[in-house]
Amino acid sequence: MLKIGFGRAISGGPLNEGQDGISLDYDKRLKKPGSIVSGVVKLDLGIVGQKGIEDVTVELVGIVKTRVVVQRGDTAVTYRSRSIFLSQSSPLWSKSTLPSTSLVGYTSLPFTFTLPPESRSLPPSYTFSAYRINGSVQYYIKITGRKAAWYKFNVRIYAPFPFLPYDENPPPAMDIAPRRFVREEVMMRKGVLFGGQAKVEGRITLPDISSLPLFQDIPITIHVRTQSKPLPTSSSLDPSTFTFPLPPLTPDAVELNMQCITFVNARGHTRERITEFEGMGGFGKAGGSERAKVRVDVGQVTWIPEGGRGEKKEAKEGRWSQDVTFKSTMKLTCPPSFDMGILRIRVRLIPQSLPSLIPYPSFDVHVVRPRDEGHLPRPGKYLQARYQSSYYLLRNLFQ
Repeated sequence: MLKIGFGRAISGGPLNEGQDGISLDYDKRLKKPGSIVSGVVKLDLGIVGQKGIEDVTVELVGIVKTRVVVQRGDTAVTYRSRSIFLSQSSPLWSKSTLPSTSLVGYTSLPFTFTLPPESRSLPPSYTFSAYRINGSVQYYIKITGRKAAWYKFNVRIYAPFPFLPYDENPPPAMDIAPRRFVREEVMMRKGVLFGGQAKVEGRITLPDISSLPLFQDIPITIHVRTQSKPLPTSSSLDPSTFTFPLPPLTPDAVELNMQCITFVNARGHTRERITEFEGMGGFGKAGGSERAKVRVDVGQVTWIPEGGRGEKKEAKEGRWSQDVTFKSTMKLTCPPSFDMGILRIRVRLIPQSLPSLIPYPSFDVHVVRPRDEGHLPRPGKYLQARYQSSYYLLRNLFQ
């Protein structure tokens, strides 16, 4: 089963529930680039002295972990990798700086870290779990109480918090943004081997920005042009001779799906998993109620002469042609794409129609936070996802 989401923040709780006299109180709320990560470490000095703790340090950690299980005959071998991409530490307390008579009572030790302000330098908190594959991006505070005796385990407290690299800048104005498009043209026959070749052109247009934002309406245009095989000029007065390939005329005849592709690598063993979201922009059978927002412009069937050479030559044949344009908006509700080497997320849009004639473009995704909102916008509680041949409920990243 596939699971994607945030980890849950856990702290040491009240002072009398800490480990060997050490407990932690900290801010568990969602962090962004430039956020302050702060808290207070509380020590019961009597217990700390009894347990032989020499010093206490605090560390801010960002880490990527992966796990891949490989079947070798009858044996399943587990490979693990990890990479620390963020590490800040600070000493909080040392027994050596205090007289022995001071090891009584309680003390509170505040700490503060600042996350890097660059939004693209850090990946989002992320958890991925599938059959024999796991990957995660974790952010946490680590408290270490070092004991004097080498044979005794040090005290370690791990306190995770969620992080999302979203921007404070206002979202781009999608309606007036310049456009970019990808185009593909293919030739096809109705029969396998014989007959003239028809032409099909697919084009998809999106705002020309460096990356697409989450949770915001993004205008998208899908344009389809089909042309018949070459026909004699006698067919130019009879549009009914245009029978193949006919363009899609309704939104449910055009599929627009989104794929979230996860690459997991552990000790050189790489696995790939694809989660597919259907019905983007109201297109396809899964478009549902969103289908009503798709605007369709069906062009007239027109005759295009071809085959003549020179100004005085008349065309001996031509093609029937028809254009259909679909305009809609879509919202991306998937984990932002990132690349941390051993764990990588790629997001791509896949349009299809009858037949498969639209190109398969890929677009990076990042999060944009509107300036006038004091909270991160959230999509619905659940997203219907398709994982290989089975269906699962994919919890949204921010639940």
